Amino acid sequence: MSLMHVRVHVLVCSLLLFANGISALTLDHLTWNLTSDTFFLTQPLFDIGRIVISDVFPEPSIPPKQLWEIAKQYTPNSRGFVLPLFDGNSHLGFSLLVDFERKFGLKIPVEVPHCGDLEIEIQEQLKVRFPSIRIFDVCDLAALAEYNGQKIYCQDVNHCHEIFRSFLIGVLAVVYSTFDEIMLLDADTQYFTDPTETWELEDVKQTGVLLFRDRVVEPYKFLLEPTEEEHQGLRRLHRFLGAFDPRPYRFLGHVASEPAPDEWVATMSSESFRHYKPSKLAMTTHAWNFLSGHNIDSSFVLWSKGKQSRATTILASFVSLNGVPSPPSYGDKEFFFFACELAETSYAVSKYGAGSITSNEPILNNTALCGDALHFLPIRQPSQNWSLSANDGVPFYTNGDYISSWDPEHDKLFHTMSTPANFHLNVLKRSKTHVGCLQRRVVVNASEAMRNAISERIKALRELQFGFIGR
Repeated sequence: MSLMHVRVHVLVCSLLLFANGISALTLDHLTWNLTSDTFFLTQPLFDIGRIVISDVFPEPSIPPKQLWEIAKQYTPNSRGFVLPLFDGNSHLGFSLLVDFERKFGLKIPVEVPHCGDLEIEIQEQLKVRFPSIRIFDVCDLAALAEYNGQKIYCQDVNHCHEIFRSFLIGVLAVVYSTFDEIMLLDADTQYFTDPTETWELEDVKQTGVLLFRDRVVEPYKFLLEPTEEEHQGLRRLHRFLGAFDPRPYRFLGHVASEPAPDEWVATMSSESFRHYKPSKLAMTTHAWNFLSGHNIDSSFVLWSKGKQSRATTILASFVSLNGVPSPPSYGDKEFFFFACELAETSYAVSKYGAGSITSNEPILNNTALCGDALHFLPIRQPSQNWSLSANDGVPFYTNGDYISSWDPEHDKLFHTMSTPANFHLNVLKRSKTHVGCLQRRVVVNASEAMRNAISERIKALRELQFGFIGR
């Protein structure tokens, strides 16, 4: 960009910001909804279209074509579980596979990527129990990747360890997976129904992607951390999407997405998101509308490389050394969401919001619960009319470490019923965590089937911990 171009750009930005200053949103305007009792999102709450986003992202130094060359090394039409493990969660992950085999039958292949931090003994035990399992050091592979003498993901193995011994290993695992259709799992999840059934959902058949909503957290953290343009209603979520240039990736395939309604887009200046148009789905999320600093829970992700080559390559760029900043996400939570949005592709997200499950007693006269995340099957039940009391979702899986501490003989178990994803209620703050307690929900005792499912998982975990594991 020439000096003259910079001067003109700055002058235009200044004039536009000054002209719109009297109508820019204030912090008070942004937080009015946070004190309301109930909110049901049907359209974006805030007009951030008047914000002019500067050119802050550099050109990627590693061509997207090269990133895709690595990611496309998969077997077409193949499916499999991808379960990243390390020493600290290896028993949980091992017990998850045993649980799957006992409850549902282990119907598809399994990959266990690690970053040089999974003991050989555990690897050998996994191979004895599941002979066809593929266990591989994804950091060793990433350390070898280069383009024209430039390293792509890390300078060497030690550098890879610094970066990917973290939540980000999930992203790298997707890049290097040999599967086309990937089910990315966290070790600390517990399933109440066969997860492979989600591949039969119509939205998943079309898009190859399924994501789940995250729990509501404080609206000034993570995605919604203030930026220098905070007084104009701009947070890190909008800043990142507006500044990222997805044009170099558009030679790759995607699934045409539903655009935001014209009346929403009409409020947006052509300068706001220069090279990207937000989807209707994104513009109705809690995060977009300043209600929660989290958006997507990455503990369970369905992802198709074949259907989503553009999004896969953008995803790879987020963890590469191409000079482009990473998304403003806690760990890898929203990486998959950002990749889909910037690819302007269709992607499926559960129609339900995240619930809560715990052995802790409900509070506020049985209307609030403080616990781990509970997700519901994204299937519209025949009786459901998507009213605010739509509470007939089927519990699908939990995400949290309570699995290893719950006592099936003595502990109670409670969970909230389902609510539509765009239903919002204030959460109660609690100490030592940014995740609040869900309130004004229907709280019930867990069914006998749910209790039995967790008991069986704990049994598998204990067998592993004490050195005996049978079929």
